[in-house]
Amino acid sequence: MPRGMTRRPPLAMVQVSRVLVICMITALLDVGLAGDRHQQHRLKWLPHCHETVGHLPLHARLQLRRSWQQYIAANISDMQSDSEQHEVTMRQQVEHQQHEGNVPASATLSDVGECMDGVLDANLYPSRPIISFIVQYFKRAHIISKIVPPLRRVTTELGIRAELVVNVDNPHEAKLWADLSHSSDGFVVPVLSANVHEIRAYNRAAAVARGDFIVFIQDDQIMPDDGKWVVDLLAGFNKYPQLGAIGLNSYRFCMEKNSNTYQGDFYFRDTDLNINLAFVQVVDFGPFALRASAFASVGGLDEGLSDPGECGIFSDWELSFRLWEDGWYVAHMGMHGIRGDEEAPGGTHLPATGVRCWGRQMASAAYIFTERHKGIFQDLCETVAQLNRKHLQYDAARPCPLLDGLCLPDVSLH
Repeated sequence: MPRGMTRRPPLAMVQVSRVLVICMITALLDVGLAGDRHQQHRLKWLPHCHETVGHLPLHARLQLRRSWQQYIAANISDMQSDSEQHEVTMRQQVEHQQHEGNVPASATLSDVGECMDGVLDANLYPSRPIISFIVQYFKRAHIISKIVPPLRRVTTELGIRAELVVNVDNPHEAKLWADLSHSSDGFVVPVLSANVHEIRAYNRAAAVARGDFIVFIQDDQIMPDDGKWVVDLLAGFNKYPQLGAIGLNSYRFCMEKNSNTYQGDFYFRDTDLNINLAFVQVVDFGPFALRASAFASVGGLDEGLSDPGECGIFSDWELSFRLWEDGWYVAHMGMHGIRGDEEAPGGTHLPATGVRCWGRQMASAAYIFTERHKGIFQDLCETVAQLNRKHLQYDAARPCPLLDGLCLPDVSLH
């Protein structure tokens, strides 16, 4: 190149530079818009769904979603009378939610309807399970044929959409479980791990599960054949929207007053549902049923309570307390017909592992649990007592197990 001449950058470099400048300007504009998105820089043609339907309770959102879908379907089918009826129904629902303060008064029916297109009701999918059974499995091939059939009958005989997610903690049995998944038409969903043990196994399997409700089951438990317990379980969750967990094993009304109360020992009953049910302070594994949204909202089981490969003692009580602290209820429900593994006892009770689990592990986890939650022990006992008196019928032939010794409702309050 002759002296005195300036070397021009290649055309491609010039184009790249221009693109970078444009991107920088766009980014700056985006930042400005983002900072003022709730003020003057709104795009008026958007329905602003977060503000329009963001405060709706889940059941109301799903109800509106169904009404909107029916309205759209009637329009597509050119069924004017149905379309008008669905429009009236949805308008009434919107006005009710506006009266409740869940939808802005300025929101139009069109605004709400368009926002409903952004909310899917996954329960409408025919393959979506309602309930997910979760088993933590480790080297019990002899019991598989007893675990799976009664759980699958919940779907095949009762018509309740379900799945069985199994954390296989010894992956050398992978083919066995893969074959079982195939032969059960996908009802069995194996998750292969490597001796992560109880807490991590349940968290991992729960992350895979798709049901609205999950039930933790141990691999030395054989569930009842008839499946009535699942019907009762779902009825309990449906009646009490704040019910986050239902234990089906041992429980305590109040740690300061009671020792463990075991399955088959009942003090209260829900007469509407015709089931033995009681609100309790803590419940044990397993079975241990949870509303999946409640389990997720508290962050699942605390994996800091034990090392990988060690038992999860106290994690069930600790989870119970966090559910209460997050605003959920914990209850115990009666169930008949559950059996244990007659060929081999639970691994945590064997001499080789008993000291590690019931000695060192229990002492460590118990200390963390107590220090974390001791401030609400008595308050929670009183809350449990109030809920039982308010909602359930007490078996007056039995000594009252509640903290204050008062199991009958105070008629003076009515």
